[in-house]
Amino acid sequence: MVLPSRLPPMVSRSAFNQFLMPRRSKFISLLGEIASEENLSMSRLSMDWILQFKTKSPPFRQTSVFGYTFDVNTAAAVEICKEKSATSIVLADHGVPNVPHTVFLNPCCSVAKDYIPKTQSAVEQVLEYWKKEGSKSLVLKPLKGTGGNDVMVAHNVREVEAGVMTIFSREYGLAVSPFLDIINEYRVVCTHRKPQLMYSKKRMSLVGDGVSTITELCGGKLTKQSAKGIADLLGAIENPRWVPREGEVIPLQWKHNLGLGAKAKIVDKDTELWGKISSLAVDAANAIGIDFCSVDVVELADGDFKILEVS
Repeated sequence: MVLPSRLPPMVSRSAFNQFLMPRRSKFISLLGEIASEENLSMSRLSMDWILQFKTKSPPFRQTSVFGYTFDVNTAAAVEICKEKSATSIVLADHGVPNVPHTVFLNPCCSVAKDYIPKTQSAVEQVLEYWKKEGSKSLVLKPLKGTGGNDVMVAHNVREVEAGVMTIFSREYGLAVSPFLDIINEYRVVCTHRKPQLMYSKKRMSLVGDGVSTITELCGGKLTKQSAKGIADLLGAIENPRWVPREGEVIPLQWKHNLGLGAKAKIVDKDTELWGKISSLAVDAANAIGIDFCSVDVVELADGDFKILEVS
């Protein structure tokens, strides 16, 4: 691909070469193959961030892809999915089990300030929510975001304050949810309200042998996993001399994002798990009114399944 001499103002050439280009290459290639199979012309604009597909013969039709957004969905459905708290509100209204996400707006944002209480700071509001919610910890994340970026867990007041300040430094709002005991996360890809593909997201983990301490297990993993993942795990372990049971699985991270090291494993359609999770995903798609989406479903330690987000 030949890069234009002038890049869009929001993207630097170094950022494009180091981050956007590698991540999108497979995506662009796949869409190109589909266009060829369907005898469609494919126009690649703005460094491949805008793609347009056209029929080559009457009746002439055109469709576009902006970033990773396809125009098969309505604008309102897309906006609901972009905001985690909006998704949670809509799903709850339709009776679809989901991880609740409560919105807190940035008082520095002129558009948001009229919707914010004048008697409490944002941190005080979050702490009040935490007291009423009653969970051991909280998860704070940007209202809009992907890939687990800027998603953090807070165990105390100081961490809540740090999380609020970090997110508000670049976002107009944040979504707060209880930190749940999630044992598995699944993604369901739906088209026209029907499940087409499902996979689980397996976090990097250690497996106890009944003899080695957690520190020794981490040491054996250093050559196979990122040093940061090991450091994060050790920082969260109170007793480095803890000896996990033989066969006990200890996750290296609490997030299930593929971009952060988790691995995808396809779920067979001919299983009870497929039926249970796909039914929940379709309920979510119907509630939002979205035709092409990915639905993330979490399995909790108590056996419940809930929608985490729709994208």
